[in-house]
Amino acid sequence: MIKYINNYTYILNLVSKYDSSLLLNQEAIRLSGAIDDSVMMGKAFFNAGTSARLSDKLRLAVQYYLEGQRIFERHGDAAIEARGHDILQSLYENLDQFDKAKEHGREAVALSRVQNDSLLLMNALANLGMSYAELNQLDSAEQAYNESLRICRLLKNDYSENILMLNIGDLYVNQKRFDQLRSVYSRALAISTAMGNMENTGIALRGLAIAHLYQKDFSTALAFGRRALSIADSLHVLSEKQKCFSTLANIHFALQDVATAGSFSKQAAMLADSINNQRLQSDIAELETIYLVRQKEDRLKQQQNSLRQKGNLNYALSALAILLMVSLVLVWRTWQQKQRLQMQEIDRLEQEKQLAAAEAIMQGEEQERSRLAKDLHDGLGGMLSGIKFSLQHTKGNVLLDEEGQAAFEKSIVMLDQSINEMRRIAHNMMPESLVKFGLSKALTDFCHDMQQSSQLSISCHLLDADNLSKGEAISVYRIVQELVNNVLKHAGASEVVVQVTRHERRLSITVEDNGRGMSVADDLASAGIGWANIRSRVHFLKGEVDIQSSPDVGTSVHIEWPING
Repeated sequence: MIKYINNYTYILNLVSKYDSSLLLNQEAIRLSGAIDDSVMMGKAFFNAGTSARLSDKLRLAVQYYLEGQRIFERHGDAAIEARGHDILQSLYENLDQFDKAKEHGREAVALSRVQNDSLLLMNALANLGMSYAELNQLDSAEQAYNESLRICRLLKNDYSENILMLNIGDLYVNQKRFDQLRSVYSRALAISTAMGNMENTGIALRGLAIAHLYQKDFSTALAFGRRALSIADSLHVLSEKQKCFSTLANIHFALQDVATAGSFSKQAAMLADSINNQRLQSDIAELETIYLVRQKEDRLKQQQNSLRQKGNLNYALSALAILLMVSLVLVWRTWQQKQRLQMQEIDRLEQEKQLAAAEAIMQGEEQERSRLAKDLHDGLGGMLSGIKFSLQHTKGNVLLDEEGQAAFEKSIVMLDQSINEMRRIAHNMMPESLVKFGLSKALTDFCHDMQQSSQLSISCHLLDADNLSKGEAISVYRIVQELVNNVLKHAGASEVVVQVTRHERRLSITVEDNGRGMSVADDLASAGIGWANIRSRVHFLKGEVDIQSSPDVGTSVHIEWPING
């Protein structure tokens, strides 16, 4: 059973079913304890840590890896110890606990040298260099990077060299060695381009933008920065997109284009807030998972103790007469039924807690959207409108030449555009019509606005779409909004049909387009945060998603879930 779990969870991880993989690996830990096989248990802890790490439950992953590490240290398996230390180093880096990351990194490097494992030593040194860099121990970081780079080139490992070049570039920026940036990032760009790695290509382009900025070649820096932003935007890599905004802001400040620089700085700040909010939500969900896992482990221990006690009692009673044995059989069957009921109750409670956590996160997200939209509209909007009124009032009282008059008029036009853009952002975050007039009006307005601002022809068909709960109405609006935005960004379509239908106790959403279509399995495997949001909402509502598409034919997405009303 344990070997089956080891093999099957490997497949589950490949198809991104990390939660199922984690549950099975937890069962493998329990089974290996039941047969008192510590090696099996150590591997099961490592496998559970891998499942938790892949699902971004980093704190839980650390706990499992540490348990497995302690077991293998007792057995003296240096090769597995080295891999365990390197994994723990990466986990602590992701948790921003760089002192602990450095400790495990040094252990991984030392054990890799003893094992004479070049590949493991290369990876351990590269990760250790990152820990040193984060701790501002830049000379030690450079030494670790250079040794890893020498091994990497001996092994002809282009992928690792690409990562190392990018890390060394970051190190040179921190060391203010700007004259060496171009050669490092140019090498990284050449490798990532040859490999077709778009994310690393974008990072290398941003590095070249920084290099040319410090060499005061502003036009070239601006070109590289824009290319980097385009790639980050297309891949939906928010952290890299935020860095690109900051780099472009610095370039425009250097060009003394204060207005554009301020705009990029504002976008960088807003995106940083969004990223921090996502991290906070992820931390909350992870802590909730750790709590549930510990709770389940405690219940399992209690049940195991109960089983041992009852087993001993059964052995004692087995010496009695045949009549007493029949009674014991009846007691045993009753106990088994109670055990099944207990397990069912545990599963039910866990599901309820997970749903409650998901609902709290979604409600918090929508409340924050509403608050930000109100602050933008009432605060910043009122301020901008006041500035516009003041400028228009001043216009008649100031004498300006032709050039000054043109600049004055251009400033007012730009202010109008800023007010419209602010209102558009506030409306997207929490449409006023959704709050005041309901879902049908909000969706009709959204489709009309999208059609006015793009080349799409959008048909919107709504049947009995109102009288939903506030949470369901918001979910419907967000799902339609995300699907139409995906069509606009990626499908190359000219027509879109949106249908929202309520029939008896089922609500269905259908969005169809005549665009280029997609290979469903491949595109969903590489999908970004938009599809993740849709899936989480549908999962929370206990719904189903059906996607029908093929290249050059178009795409139809059908989502359906039960409703209470």
